[in-house]
Amino acid sequence: MKLASFKPSQRFGRIYTLSVLAASGVLAVLRTLSLALCYDDPIGYYRAGAFLPVMADVAVLLVLLAMLAVCLSAKPEVNTCPQTPLKTSLSFAVGAMLVLYVPIAYTVFGLGELLEIYRSGLLTPQVLSQLKTTLTLHVFAIAFALLSSLYFFLSYRKASNGRTWLGLFTVAYLISAVAISYFDHFFPINAPQKLWMQIAAIAAMLAAVAELKAEANGKVRRMDLFLTSAAALLCACYAIPTVIGVLFNFVVSDPYTPFSYVLLTLAAYFALRLWYLGAPLKDEQAETEQESAPMEADRQENDTMKGE
Repeated sequence: MKLASFKPSQRFGRIYTLSVLAASGVLAVLRTLSLALCYDDPIGYYRAGAFLPVMADVAVLLVLLAMLAVCLSAKPEVNTCPQTPLKTSLSFAVGAMLVLYVPIAYTVFGLGELLEIYRSGLLTPQVLSQLKTTLTLHVFAIAFALLSSLYFFLSYRKASNGRTWLGLFTVAYLISAVAISYFDHFFPINAPQKLWMQIAAIAAMLAAVAELKAEANGKVRRMDLFLTSAAALLCACYAIPTVIGVLFNFVVSDPYTPFSYVLLTLAAYFALRLWYLGAPLKDEQAETEQESAPMEADRQENDTMKGE
């Protein structure tokens, strides 16, 4: 569909949406190059003096600020995100990822970590206590993932209080994923990949809260649009480079790789949600100018008639 076929109010929203999606792709490529050329996988850090990773992170920050400025100056015209066959299919894909992939991946990851520590002979009381915390969080994450899958599997139904409450388990799952990485002291706490995973997961969590709030209130607000945009951008910027890095062996020792596949599906989910929410986005300033133009013309006409 050509951009010119949209109404003026819709065209602004489409330009914004396409700009966010294009920026997500460009920044994901930039981060992929950063990992491929500057990332020292065995230690989990970029090489000293590397400029490309800094440029990529600054570019992401600037794009986020630009998105926030646009969303604060615009006005969504939709009450809820429309249900379409494409959105329902993608929701089913996210639900399948949560119910099929997450339990297996987290179980294998947890057991693998336990086996690695056992072989290393580092089973000190402190390590055992930390490992117990980590494995407990894995159990909670699996349980929350299974329950949150129901929210996505029921996406074909109209919004209801029951389905909204199920959506809270998605938030709980993302919180548990961040907690797993936070309490994992075997991987450096300030490692770039760890920080990026946490930022992307928090962005997805906030976007999920915004979606549930919009469904409960029946209205999409400016910050809902921004949080959805930020989640699509940040999840893509973490998940796409990580998955490519795993496929081409320049990201090997990242322990949170299993979670990157979940964030990849969530990036697609939020991108599609953004596409539907952004379509009727209005430029509030332009709208005000359009509304004031006829009034100004009437005022000038009245002044002319009085002068005559």
